[in-house]
Amino acid sequence: MTDLDIEYANEQELGELLQSVARPGGFCTHGRVFVPMPVLEVEEVGLLSFPVPDSQVRLLVDAAERAHYGKGADTLVDTSVRDCWQIDAARIHLGGSVWADTLRGVLDTVATGLGCPPGRLDARP
Repeated sequence: MTDLDIEYANEQELGELLQSVARPGGFCTHGRVFVPMPVLEVEEVGLLSFPVPDSQVRLLVDAAERAHYGKGADTLVDTSVRDCWQIDAARIHLGGSVWADTLRGVLDTVATGLGCPPGRLDARP
C-alpha cells in the first residue's frame, strides 16, 4: 500500500456521509451581466479609445516590457517560451461613473454563488 492508497471499510457509507455535508455554495459560479464599458487609462499612453486605434497600439507596445516567466528559481525572458508583452498593473487605471458599483455587484454575485459572504471578495489586475 502506498501513501495514496486509502482503504474504506464501507465506501457507500463514506459516500453518504460526504453527500450529507451542508455546503453554502458551489465550487464554481456562472451567469451573465451587462457591464458598461469602463474608462481605461494607461500611464504614458492616456485614455484608451475602443476599438483601440493603431496609434494607441504602438504607444501601448512602447510602454510595455517583454513578459518574463519563472523556471525554477530563475526569472527569464525567452520569446520561444512566452512571446508576449506586459504592462505593470500599477500603471493601469480602470474607472468610470458606474465601474466600481458594477464590479462590486459582480464580486458579490460570485461570492454568493461560492457560498462566501458578500463583500469578502476582491479583484485586482
